[in-house]
Amino acid sequence: MTLIDTRFLRTLDEQQLVNGSIEMFKHGLIADKAYWNDMINAGKNYYNDIFDHLIFQSAVIKNDVVVNDPTEKGARKALNYGHTAGHAIESFCLTQPDQPDVLHGEAVAAGILVESFLSTRYTGLSQLEYDSIKNWYKGLGFTFSFTDRDIQDMIQLMAHDKKNVNGEIRFVLLSSIGDFVTDQKVENEDIVLAFNELATV
Repeated sequence: MTLIDTRFLRTLDEQQLVNGSIEMFKHGLIADKAYWNDMINAGKNYYNDIFDHLIFQSAVIKNDVVVNDPTEKGARKALNYGHTAGHAIESFCLTQPDQPDVLHGEAVAAGILVESFLSTRYTGLSQLEYDSIKNWYKGLGFTFSFTDRDIQDMIQLMAHDKKNVNGEIRFVLLSSIGDFVTDQKVENEDIVLAFNELATV
């Protein structure tokens, strides 16, 4: 049984609330475009019945994915969307004294933008839908900027991820909002371009 008491949200500051909501946005991106739009429309109104229902829907989406693929051989990999790049950003920032502290959700949000950019190049995500994701990310107010050396270090971090195959970085990418493609290999030069996109937002 999973119990969710949303009254506890009132004990958190806005940074933590935004941080926690990132996974909910991710669920919309991989599984349900209508849910993504509902999350966008909800904004930062965390203390009402609408957001309570969005939390419930998020749990349902994740539960459905896990139940249908308990051993993570197929569709469950979609839950890693944004996390391949996001985990690298999180690990890199936590080990570099000149980088700001970063919460998990903040790093995953940046990873979502990186992997959405790659999706426009590899799996047919439209420019219109990419712009929707980019505008959402811009509204979060995060600031990530990395040097070419930083990006190469993060590519190395991604290369050692346990989810890779034969040392090749594999991404979950979007074909459209609500639809995903797993096990996508991309060129390193495109990863660099995707990370550089963060600095332009």
